[in-house]
Amino acid sequence: MRLLSVVPEIEGFLSKFRPLLSRRQFRHFCRYIIGLVASDRKSIKRIASSCSDKVDQSNLNRFMHSYSVNDESIQSKMTELVWRDIKKAGAAGGGRLKVYLIIDDSLLKKFGRHMDGTGYLFSTKDGKSILCHDIVTSFMLVDGRGYPVNVKLYVKEDACEKHGIRFRTRIVLACELINSLTVPDNADVTVLFDSWYLCRDIVSAIHARGWHYVSEARSNRRVVFDGTDMSINKLPILLRHMFCDYDIEEANELYSSFQTNVRMKGLGDINLVMKMKMFQKEPDEMHFLVSDLMMMTMDIRDMILTYGKRHRIEEFYRDSKQSLGLGEYMVRDIRASNRHWRLVFVAYTLLILVKNAEGLVEKTIGELCDWIRDRCIESLMSAVHSLKNLEFDQIKQMFR
Repeated sequence: MRLLSVVPEIEGFLSKFRPLLSRRQFRHFCRYIIGLVASDRKSIKRIASSCSDKVDQSNLNRFMHSYSVNDESIQSKMTELVWRDIKKAGAAGGGRLKVYLIIDDSLLKKFGRHMDGTGYLFSTKDGKSILCHDIVTSFMLVDGRGYPVNVKLYVKEDACEKHGIRFRTRIVLACELINSLTVPDNADVTVLFDSWYLCRDIVSAIHARGWHYVSEARSNRRVVFDGTDMSINKLPILLRHMFCDYDIEEANELYSSFQTNVRMKGLGDINLVMKMKMFQKEPDEMHFLVSDLMMMTMDIRDMILTYGKRHRIEEFYRDSKQSLGLGEYMVRDIRASNRHWRLVFVAYTLLILVKNAEGLVEKTIGELCDWIRDRCIESLMSAVHSLKNLEFDQIKQMFR
């Protein structure tokens, strides 16, 4: 049933992208976005069959593979709209703007062996290697509001050689994401990432921007403490008599923790917080949080709460996969896959901006999708109601 159309609640947002696309491309762009948001399935075929303004699947497919669509300009416009929304909300209150940039990657499981850029990578969720696309993503958090920023595809080296693509590691891709973010002059940026990305190249890219970071270190990292080189997991044993209990009310958790300064190879002097949850049914392992912000600037509470914000990108992955079809594409070409991911980012941003504009702050991404779908149905009912002197079969034919 052709139920979906561009409703007034999202028309203003989508119109901002009109100058970047031809008339035909813009129509396909709008169809794809509303399909990602409100269609029950997110394949090109289902989106084409769900739009009220009839479109053939092949036309939408050509749009997804077109060389003439500039994905970078769409990305830039999305970022511009995000900063406009942040400014409108007055997040900084005229002062410094606190920005958290979160870097992570996610596996998108695929079944088509002939899809460009796929490879077998180990999935902790599946407990085995799976055929997938691996996307490295940046996500921005400002005043509690989260916005997707950019995406890069990680392709294994053997696949790069096969397709004549320059091989880039996840670390290189993460550095590119850090370098590409544009922020206002009054923004103080802290980059958050897990232990996999904690390395000299990432930290150097962050410092080159004049930013700071909070991360987690693996338990086998080497540090120099009090002039002695040792594995970081030896420190809790050495300093166990100095650990204290900390009740972090915002996180609703009680931790046993200790903070000190150490030197880590490749990173220099760092602020180290060792923490372990207390009163758990199962003993929790020790976690090692690290930052270039020293103890005078970031204490134990600040470090735990700041690193805790990293979970927002995991929520983004979950919501995008469940509600916006982040992994539901079925295209061979890398260009079309990349365009799908970027349009999912646009759709997610659209929902966040609608959420802010319509005062729907309590709604989840899934509930916002349902809300947009309801607006589409209401628009269809209004269109049917306005029709005069038509038989039922004629009306039914219009929406097939």
